[in-house]
Amino acid sequence: MSHFEIEKRVQKKLAQITVFQVILVLSLPSYAQIIKQVEPSMILTWVGFGLIVTTLISAYFYKQRLKRNLILVRSKVDHSPNKKAS
Repeated sequence: MSHFEIEKRVQKKLAQITVFQVILVLSLPSYAQIIKQVEPSMILTWVGFGLIVTTLISAYFYKQRLKRNLILVRSKVDHSPNKKAS
């Protein structure tokens, strides 16, 4: 797989994760309303919010790892021996 294809795949994953994070954040108010109507207990509310926040944080760390990998791929291409000196 060429560096261009790898970079394209990583960029696509980064975009998908960003969309996923935005959807999660936008769904928080709806989630709170549903929980209030279905289960007045605060325990389930906090567990649900905790899971959503945990998912957001893990997605953030995954994005950071993908960005580091993308930088590594770019630096390998920049320092490859096949590159002609100018």
